[in-house]
Amino acid sequence: MKTHPEETPQERKVFILRLWPKPSQGLWIIEVQNVNTGHIIHLNDLEALADSLRAEINCPEELQGQPGEKA
Repeated sequence: MKTHPEETPQERKVFILRLWPKPSQGLWIIEVQNVNTGHIIHLNDLEALADSLRAEINCPEELQGQPGEKA
C-alpha cells in the first residue's frame, strides 16, 4: 500500500467494518473494530457510525458532512 508523503503509519487509523442483519428487529448490526487497538464497538445505525468515526478522528464541526474534506 502506498502512503502519502505527509502521512506516517503511526498517524493512520485502520478499522474493520462488519455488518449483519437482525431480521427480528428489521435492522442491521454494525460492528467497528479499531485495528490499532483491537477495540470493538457495536452500533445500530449509520448516524451512530458516522458520529463514532468523527469522534475517532477528531473531525472539526465545520467539516462534518463535507465529503472529501480533510481535517
